[in-house]
Amino acid sequence: GALTESLMREARQASESILETKKAVGAMFSSGLSSLSAKGSSFASKGQSMKGMFSSALGENLSAFSGQKDDVANNNEVGQEEVGQEEETEAPAPPKEIPDIGDEIDLSEEPWNLCVGMYSCKALKRPAFVEASIAEASSKEKKDGDGASSGFAAKSMFGRFAKSAKSVMEESFLMITDKCILEFKANRLNIGSGTVTFAIGIDQMAKLKFRREESLSLFFKVANDDPLVYMCLDSALAVKDIQ
Repeated sequence: GALTESLMREARQASESILETKKAVGAMFSSGLSSLSAKGSSFASKGQSMKGMFSSALGENLSAFSGQKDDVANNNEVGQEEVGQEEETEAPAPPKEIPDIGDEIDLSEEPWNLCVGMYSCKALKRPAFVEASIAEASSKEKKDGDGASSGFAAKSMFGRFAKSAKSVMEESFLMITDKCILEFKANRLNIGSGTVTFAIGIDQMAKLKFRREESLSLFFKVANDDPLVYMCLDSALAVKDIQ
């Protein structure tokens, strides 16, 4: 009987020990699930937070890019407006009614294409004031040329040669317009443009003389006794056009 009671007691103790172990394991499992659930909630919360931060950053970047795009568009519009204004301010100046010595004239443009007459000529004698004006313009041109090509002897030599060759092909012409009388040089093979030798207002004319098919003498108010004399085969026609 004593042995049986002892076995029964050990069996109860083992059963109680197994029950306590089950309870402990159950508690640990429940605690693990709670911890895992909490961690899952924390991770989800962090994921939502990261998603919010990414969306916010993406939105800011898109806003910044859109703003930069608008700025570039505005700058382009401003630049186009400025270019347009520059183009408007750089409109070509109207042609001179009385050109300066050395000016290039295009015979296809006004007022030269509306001239009263144009004649081949050769200056035989020029008044002192005309010679002085031509010399002053030539000196200024030479000074500008020397400053631009200083130290280039070969270039200067080529320039002189080209100028000499050009002068051989040039011919002088006398042009009469409503405002002035001008002498210019042009290529005899292609009279489309020319370089002004001398020009003066037609209102400065005092008197004129001519020899038919030979010469034309022009007298100006600043030098009544010092005429500008041209050899001109169309002298009679030139006098008629001037008058």
